[in-house]
Amino acid sequence: MTFFTILLIVLQIPGPYQRDLLRGGKARFFKAFSSLTYEDTLHDFDILHYDIHVSLDFAHRSIEAFNEVTFTSKVNNLSSIFLHLIGFNVDSIPEAQSFSRNDSILTINLTSPLNPGDTGVATVYYHGVPQSGGGVFGGGLRFSYGTHLAYVDDEPYGAKRWLPIYDLPTDKATVDQYITVPSGYTVVANGELVDSTLDGNTITFHWRENYPIANYLIVFAAADFFSVLEDSALINGEYLPVRHWVRSTDTSWLKVKFARTPQMLQFLSEIYGTYPYMGEKYGHVSAPIGGAMENQTNTFINTSAGWGSDWDWVIVHEMGHQWWGDWVTLGTWADIWLNEGFATYTEALWWEHRYGPSGLRSYISNIFQTYLRREPYPPYPVYDPDYMWGVVVYEKGASVLHMLRYIVGDSTFFEILRTYGQRYAYGNAVTSEFMEIADSISGQDLSWFFDEWVFAPGHPVYEYSYSSYPVGGDTFRVDITVNQVQSHSFGVPTYRMPIEFKIVTDSGYEYITLWDSLDTQTFTVFVNGHPRSLEFDPDQWILEEHTFTGVEESPADKVLRTTIGRDFLYIGGPFREIKNVKIYDPAGRVAKVIKLPAGVVKIRISDLKPGIYYAVLGKNRIRFIKY
Repeated sequence: MTFFTILLIVLQIPGPYQRDLLRGGKARFFKAFSSLTYEDTLHDFDILHYDIHVSLDFAHRSIEAFNEVTFTSKVNNLSSIFLHLIGFNVDSIPEAQSFSRNDSILTINLTSPLNPGDTGVATVYYHGVPQSGGGVFGGGLRFSYGTHLAYVDDEPYGAKRWLPIYDLPTDKATVDQYITVPSGYTVVANGELVDSTLDGNTITFHWRENYPIANYLIVFAAADFFSVLEDSALINGEYLPVRHWVRSTDTSWLKVKFARTPQMLQFLSEIYGTYPYMGEKYGHVSAPIGGAMENQTNTFINTSAGWGSDWDWVIVHEMGHQWWGDWVTLGTWADIWLNEGFATYTEALWWEHRYGPSGLRSYISNIFQTYLRREPYPPYPVYDPDYMWGVVVYEKGASVLHMLRYIVGDSTFFEILRTYGQRYAYGNAVTSEFMEIADSISGQDLSWFFDEWVFAPGHPVYEYSYSSYPVGGDTFRVDITVNQVQSHSFGVPTYRMPIEFKIVTDSGYEYITLWDSLDTQTFTVFVNGHPRSLEFDPDQWILEEHTFTGVEESPADKVLRTTIGRDFLYIGGPFREIKNVKIYDPAGRVAKVIKLPAGVVKIRISDLKPGIYYAVLGKNRIRFIKY
C-alpha cells in the first residue's frame, strides 16, 4: 500500500467531534436514566400487534389518533393490562370495562378475564398536543420547519409521548401505521408501504412492519419536501429496495454520500447473516435530529451535520444496528453495549473490508485513542454504565469485541456473532446470553475475559523492558519483564491477557505471544539472531497504554568498536561531540555516568555487579555483559 493510501485512511476516520454528532443528545443521559426503575412491576401479557392511526394537524401541532393493541395473556385470569402514555386526552377504549390513568400508566380493565393463549384487543382513542421528551434527540412526536415536517424520536422512552404503548424494549410486536397528512405530503415509516389513499385534501399512507419491532424503533416522518433516491442491493440472489428520503434540493450530493449503501448491506449480510428485513427495504430519512438513529428499516439522519467528507462510518454504524439493536434487541438498558459497541465495531469491520488489515489497524487505533483520551474518572464498567452513550459504551464496547476476536480467532469470532444473531433473532438478549454463546462456540470458559473487560472498569497500563544475551550459535535468550501499573481503585483489575510482541533481530523478526496475568511478570524466550528492538502489541489488539522502560540497543554501527575486558569496556569511534556516556541496567535505571575524553572511550566497569547493561552514547546504544 502506498503512503498516499495510508494517509487517506487516516484522514477519513471520524474524529471525536464527528462521533459526538453520531451520539447527538445521547450523551446527555446518565445512569440515573439508563437504570431507571421503570413503572412496570408485573407484565402478564404479551403485545402481538399495534394498529396505529394518526392524523396530523400541522397548523395546531396536534393529532387525532387511535391505537388498536392486540395482546395475549401469559397467566390465568388476566383481568387488566397497562400501557404507557404521557399527555393527551384519552377519549375512549371501547373494548374495556373501564380504564384509569396514574402518571404515565394507562390501566385497562378487561370485560372478561383471559387465560394463557387467549387473545384480547384494546383500542385507545386519544387526541391532543404531544409533549416532547424522553428521547435522545428531543423525544416523542415533533413538528419542525413550521408546517413542513413532523417526525418521531423514541429512544429510549419517547414512544409513550405520542403513542399508547408498552414502553420497554422486551415486548416486540408487529406494526401497521396509517398516517394521515395533507395532500402534497409524503410519509415514510418502518417496513413496507402497503398503499396510499387520497381522500379530498388528505392522504393516508399505510406502512407495515412485518417483523417484530421494539418500542423505541417505531417511527414515521411526514414532510412536503421529500424526494426519494432509489437504489437496490442484491443479497443472496434477492433484490432489496434501498431508498433515501431527502430534501429535493439535496438529491445530487446526497446520492454520492449514500452511494455505497448497497455494498455495505451486502457485506454485512455476508459476515452477520442475511439482512433481517428482506422483502421490505433499507434507507435513510433526512430529519433534523441531533445525530443519526437506527430506526428499523429506515435510519433517521441529520444530513446537515458535519459527518466529514466520507459518510461511510456513520452509515455503516446505523446499518450495523439493523442486526445489533433491531434484529437482536438489548434485554435491558444496562446491556446498551450490545447495541452501540457492536455498531461501533461494525465501522472498523467496514474499514477492514475497504482497506484491508491496515485499514482495520488504523480504525481500531482511532477507537482506542478516543477511549483513552476520554475515559471518565472515576472509571465505570461497560455493563450498566453511568453514561449510556459515552466512550465506555461505544469505543470500549467495540474494543471488547476486537479483543474477543483476537482471543478466539477470526472464524470462531464471526461464528459467535452469527450464532448470537440466529438464536435471538427478532427477540431480545442480555450480556450473559452473549457470553454463553461465546463460551459454547469457542469451547472456552471466557468468564475471565468478560469479568475484566465488561463488568470491571478501566484498562491496563503496561511498563515493559527486555534484555538479551547469546546462548550459543545464532540463538539469543530474551528476558521480557511486564509490569501492570494501573491503579486498582474503583475495582480496576489486574488484567489477564495474551500480549503479542514483535522481536526484531539482525536476521529478521519474530512474533511471540505471552500470557500476562500478574502485576509483575518476567518471561524468557529464545530467538534466532541478535535482538535489536521489541514492539509491544504491534497489531493493536489490546485496549491499553504501554511504556518501554528499558534501553533499546541500536543497530550495529561500523564506526563502533567494542571490547569487553574484565574491568574495562573499550569503545572506539568519533565521539568528539559527545560529552558523556551513561550505563543503564535493563530496567532503565542509570548505573553509571562517565565523562568522555576524545577518541577511544575506556570505561571502568569493575564496580558494576554481574549482569546485562547498555552503554548509551548519543544516539548509539550498545549492549554488554559484565561477568
